[in-house]
Amino acid sequence: RSTLRMERNVLIDPEEGHIARWVKKMGGTVIEIDSFKEPMMNLFEIEVEEDPETGPRIDILGKVSEIRAILGLVVEKSSGQKLTAEERVAIEESVRELYSVRGINSNPNSLYTDESDDSIRVSKKKKELPTISDFKALLETKPGTERLSLLITPMLRGNTLGMFDGQSKLDLKDELLICFDIHNIRDEFTRLYVMSVLLSWIWQKYTVKNPKVKKHVYFDEGWMFAKHEDTAEYLETLARRAR
Repeated sequence: RSTLRMERNVLIDPEEGHIARWVKKMGGTVIEIDSFKEPMMNLFEIEVEEDPETGPRIDILGKVSEIRAILGLVVEKSSGQKLTAEERVAIEESVRELYSVRGINSNPNSLYTDESDDSIRVSKKKKELPTISDFKALLETKPGTERLSLLITPMLRGNTLGMFDGQSKLDLKDELLICFDIHNIRDEFTRLYVMSVLLSWIWQKYTVKNPKVKKHVYFDEGWMFAKHEDTAEYLETLARRAR
């Protein structure tokens, strides 16, 4: 109904693909995610946000929270333990450094580099963003991160959770009805990880863009996030930011 009112909708379908089949019948776009495909989206994707008080900005600290929540999930499911204080500090330092060395800060213009010839300014090109591989390499230089570095190894490209270690290639453009279909991923932990990254990516590439356009994000089986403190807090934060 909201699509018929020209409102944009994104749905995450983790079970059986029944939502994806319905979206196809409605003429919407279905994007299938599984462990065997090349990376289409980058965990470190970041975009300019419209802040009603300060104007456009890049929310680096918000990105730190997103990545910390996702890594907290990976560590908890892999080891049964939460992130240590040292690991949490190392994650924040590493994420901020990765953007800083690329000259990316809260200034919206810092996300782009000018493409020009000798005298004519042609266009703005988005900078290449850091990846999970970049993050792991930097993390290994920090004290007290041996356990964390080991546990995120499956997130590297080519491994079981490596579907988000690379530059983003997917562009949602202006489709009114989009479904991320992940029902082919049967492992519960992998599915939870994929849903975490999808929420982060949808926020950066879909939710914060064109803030005057009404949008809906439907997150099926969201109860799975409530079982983990970091992801539950992250989902609540996204809901509050969206409101």
